[in-house]
Amino acid sequence: MDALSAFILSKLAVGEHVYMKMPKGFDTLQDTHCLSLNRCIYGLCQSPRAFFMLTREVYINAGFTQLKSDKCVFVKIENNIIVGPASLSPEDVINHGAFVSMSNVPPAQRIYPSCPHSVAALFIIVYVDNNALRYNCDEHVSNA
Repeated sequence: MDALSAFILSKLAVGEHVYMKMPKGFDTLQDTHCLSLNRCIYGLCQSPRAFFMLTREVYINAGFTQLKSDKCVFVKIENNIIVGPASLSPEDVINHGAFVSMSNVPPAQRIYPSCPHSVAALFIIVYVDNNALRYNCDEHVSNA
C-alpha cells in the first residue's frame, strides 16, 4: 500500500474541520461551494500523523507493544519454551541483548516449530520513508 491510498484510510481528528475547493470536473455543484473532508487525503499536513495513529491503534489491538524508546517500533514477543520461564518484556529483551546470547531450543521443547530460539519475536517498524518487518518465527508472520 502506498502513501496515496494509505492516507485516505485515516479519519480526521474529532472536531477537526477541513474544507477544500471543488476539484476540476465537478460541474454538478456551483462554483461558490466547497467540500468538507471526512478523511485525510494526500497533501494535508496532518495526514501522516493521522495515519500513524490509525496504524498504532491496529497494532496495539493486535497485541503488539509500542516501544518506549522508539515510538515507531511495535513488538510482539512470546515465550517459545513449552515448560520454561515467563517471557520478558520487549524492552528487557532488547536492552539486555537477549537476542545476541539466545541458545537454540530442542524441537521437542518448542511452542513454535519454526523458531529455534527461546523467544519468538515479531518487530514492525513504521517510519515515514521506510517500513520494515523482522521476525524469527514463521508462525507469527502467517498469523499476523
